[in-house]
Amino acid sequence: RAVLGVTVHRRTLEAALERAATQPAAAWVYKYREEGRLGLPLEKDDPLTLLQRAQSLLALFVLGAHEPGADAEAGGAAPPLDFVDEELLEVLRLGAGAEVAAELAAEADLGKRFSVQDWFAAKVEAQLGAAPAAAYLAQCNAAGPTVLRANPLAAPRAAVAARLAEAGFEATEAGDA
Repeated sequence: RAVLGVTVHRRTLEAALERAATQPAAAWVYKYREEGRLGLPLEKDDPLTLLQRAQSLLALFVLGAHEPGADAEAGGAAPPLDFVDEELLEVLRLGAGAEVAAELAAEADLGKRFSVQDWFAAKVEAQLGAAPAAAYLAQCNAAGPTVLRANPLAAPRAAVAARLAEAGFEATEAGDA
């Protein structure tokens, strides 16, 4: 998911990478000619620079897509970025944060966010408006109920419902189809 996010938001992340490297707190990057470790300049396209840029953009995306201080157990905190050394991670944190998170959220159109065709997302948004369309598409992506049809020749419905209840499942009778 993160690699797709980097691909979709590449321009935003590249701009954030350049901003991070030019922050006063990151003056050492250019002073000691370490910009290559971040994958800069963007015009340079040798394999090592491209690899380091991909690494930096991935780290920026992960930092921007997760809320700082969020609970890791709830899935809100960024996973460990152990593929980036601490010096570079400090620089990347200068470019990530609320600004990048806001840009990523603003860029995320309904089609990409809810994995539907762009024409369908545009049609739903035109008919419902932005917020109701997002709620509708989110509901379309939600898992539906699990349905089990009991074979009355093998076991009566009541017996199947009792066994499901014993196993900790809620069973309701839908009636005859």
